[in-house]
Amino acid sequence: EIKTEVISTDGDIFSRNRALLETSLLKDKHVAILGLGSIGSVAALELTRAGVGEFTLIDPDHVQIHNLCRHACDLSELGMDKVTAVARRIHRIMPSAKINTYTFDTNAAPDKTMEILEKTDVILVATDTDNSRRLANWIAHKHQIPIIIAGLLERAAGGRVWRIIPGKTACYNCYPSDQETAPASVAYSKAASPRDLTIQPGLGNNIAFI
Repeated sequence: EIKTEVISTDGDIFSRNRALLETSLLKDKHVAILGLGSIGSVAALELTRAGVGEFTLIDPDHVQIHNLCRHACDLSELGMDKVTAVARRIHRIMPSAKINTYTFDTNAAPDKTMEILEKTDVILVATDTDNSRRLANWIAHKHQIPIIIAGLLERAAGGRVWRIIPGKTACYNCYPSDQETAPASVAYSKAASPRDLTIQPGLGNNIAFI
């Protein structure tokens, strides 16, 4: 005789969160994440655990060996598109989550980006280029969508997070230039070889905190 237990992924997964927040409010929310690297991949899984029911994931890159020391994915996803790998991880936590994935560069397709983002409730930007942040910031203000922008400082020495509510807070473009994330000598996503990059000493737990 085997003891069995009937579980509900819609309810039981979040049973310990109920005293902290009403996760049922997040079930019908749609979050877009631009950039599924070390920050975006971790954020996607934490939002899943918080109860978010729908995701739009945008990133043109795939999982590479040097990503694994700080990324949410592992060797089993090596070579996969980052959006596909993270979507698979989300479904391992919440099988009923609705996920839309796109593997294009937002800077190269601003109209397509706006068409996709205007249907979301919150935008999370975890890209490594200032142009993509400013594009998402403009779209968020045009359609009055709350947006969070998170980025690391040079050499992963720290990071900054901007929480922006259109009409209530300053936008990303409103901050003085010295408040922006310091640019690397070569954009991480554009480097042809790891040798083109300065060393990034931040550990996974430092980046996950951002």
